[in-house]
Amino acid sequence: MDLLFDSMRQACDGRILHHGKLSGPLNSKQDRSTTGDEPHTPMTTGQKFTKHTEKFDVINTQRLRVIYMLLMMTIPLGLAWRMVPLGLSPFFFKYGGSMLWAAALYWFLAACLPRLGSLAVAWMAAAAAVSLEFSRRWHPATIDAFRVSLAGRILLGRYFSLRNIVAYLLAIALVALIDEMLLRRVMAHRSASR
Repeated sequence: MDLLFDSMRQACDGRILHHGKLSGPLNSKQDRSTTGDEPHTPMTTGQKFTKHTEKFDVINTQRLRVIYMLLMMTIPLGLAWRMVPLGLSPFFFKYGGSMLWAAALYWFLAACLPRLGSLAVAWMAAAAAVSLEFSRRWHPATIDAFRVSLAGRILLGRYFSLRNIVAYLLAIALVALIDEMLLRRVMAHRSASR
């Protein structure tokens, strides 16, 4: 996906983005005149697209930092929830852990696919979680042997439950809402700083 956006950006006006900075055939005098600051020099469609994607890259980078932080917080919390004796009721132990697993799945997908919006990531996370839950009805010997291990219990789980699916979907919806609010906040902060 990044390759596609980079190719489109290059095709639009010949500039290339390297580590967040533009370089290419346009010099600083041309950059000032093509930003639309001067009324007699309108921006071309390619320049508008490049300016839009530059803004998107800045917003995306800020959002991505927060996503990484939330992912790095959710994983240990989920592991502690299931492995440390916290004295939780069986309901909170089971479904709280399932919700944290789904939240970690959402943040992982958002980190891997940073150009996708929260709704697209939510659909992908929901599809992955529901598919994984239904895969528990399939019992080949090698997968069952893995499911008994600690990594298998954490990643795949052992038993099918419709209630797990409900917990996954609730968690993904909540986390997607948090992600959407985060994205709006980053965009508002970005526009306020201009």
